[in-house]
Amino acid sequence: MDSQLNYDAIFSSFKWEFQHAIKTLNFNVHQAFGYMYDEKESVLRSPSLWIRIAAYTALFKCASNYGVPLDHVDKQDPFIMDVKSELLEIFASYDRLLVIEEIPTDFRNMQTDLLLIKEKYGNWAKV
Repeated sequence: MDSQLNYDAIFSSFKWEFQHAIKTLNFNVHQAFGYMYDEKESVLRSPSLWIRIAAYTALFKCASNYGVPLDHVDKQDPFIMDVKSELLEIFASYDRLLVIEEIPTDFRNMQTDLLLIKEKYGNWAKV
């Protein structure tokens, strides 16, 4: 696994991208979320499942930290519905992966954040 890509580095890059969108590009939080998603798509689509899990955790931690009201958006918004679906798939992948292997050292810092994100957004399956 690439030692440059650990959870802390991934989260820092997502946080920087979100702040850039808000402060420099003058986006609102919804626009910044979409911008961050687009800008970080290569990490979100990484061939490494651990990197993808870390990327989605970072994406939604930023959304939570910056008050992106994802629970209150139009349920007909195809982008939000797709991202919700992707997050639920990531949760399922994480749960399956834990059965067969330990969390790599570079990603252990992610566990607390991931559990918080699962608690906050895990009920989307019922929506």
